Amino acid sequence: AESILDDARGSGVMSAVGQCGEEGAAPFTPWVDVLRQLRSGLAPPAWEAAVADAGYGIALLLGAGIGADHDDGREGAAHLHFRLADAVARVVGAVADTAPVVVLLEDAQWADPSSLLALGRLARRVRRTSLLLLATCRTPHAGRERSAERALAELGSGHGSRILHLGGLAPAETRALVVRRAGRAVSEEEARQIHADSGGVPLFVEQLVAARGCGPAPPPADGELPR
Repeated sequence: AESILDDARGSGVMSAVGQCGEEGAAPFTPWVDVLRQLRSGLAPPAWEAAVADAGYGIALLLGAGIGADHDDGREGAAHLHFRLADAVARVVGAVADTAPVVVLLEDAQWADPSSLLALGRLARRVRRTSLLLLATCRTPHAGRERSAERALAELGSGHGSRILHLGGLAPAETRALVVRRAGRAVSEEEARQIHADSGGVPLFVEQLVAARGCGPAPPPADGELPR
């Protein structure tokens, strides 16, 4: 996913990333991040045109207040979240109607139900816009993660959608990553242990390298010959 984003940015294509948080994150948090990044990448008139059809939802999500079209304060939570999810999809879709856009939802296994709802609403617009919509999800185990798995499976069954199952790095690939992050040669045993503990997941490999102090060897002290 990061490689696709780098290619998009290198080609001048607008991109935005929403990072899903663990338990306790506010609803729609990753999409608020996406909206703010898109807003910062557009000229004010273009942004105003994109949000023109979204009602009060975007103003509410971005903390700009609620307009006159929402004045009774009695809207049920479920209906409100549906309208907010639809507003997100409308705005991102409107931006992608005018120029190519890449949107990445990271760590969807932690996404709250409202964020998954917005993802689903937006996915229905992909075929009608120049939008590339990406979502990453680790292998789920239970609870919220299962909800994300079901949502992504449903999205992946749609026309033009693909689900890519990525395994961990092979032992040799893990050792190469350890060497690259450590900035020095590492023993085969050290690399084998990190591979076993991380399962070959690149993020875990990098965290173990940092936690175990596998950084570059310190320079020799004055008068000491390097070994």
